[in-house]
Amino acid sequence: MNRERALLRGAHRARKAAPSTARTEEDSSPRQVASGPLAENILLKCQLKPLVFTDYTGITFTAGQQARLNTLFPNGVCDWSKPGVSQLDPGSPLTYAAGPGGAPLPPAPTSVPL
Repeated sequence: MNRERALLRGAHRARKAAPSTARTEEDSSPRQVASGPLAENILLKCQLKPLVFTDYTGITFTAGQQARLNTLFPNGVCDWSKPGVSQLDPGSPLTYAAGPGGAPLPPAPTSVPL
């Protein structure tokens, strides 16, 4: 466990030192750091896709790492290209679709020459 923590700390330091456009700031959510969407509109459960190691360009996984990841994620990994399970588009409760206070507006006034 201590070895894994040390590896994670080292990876975090390397990420902070490397120039990148990826969101790795300490104030980012785990989803954002894992290449998830920047929108945080309450994604509680993601849709899954099969774990395909060639999706992770620039990384070569050993056979042992692949076996461990397949054990950890038997149902797949998050597919960030799809919305979350039961996720709705963000919307404001402050809508005037039915008029202010929920009552429809009367017809617009018309101008009359004097």
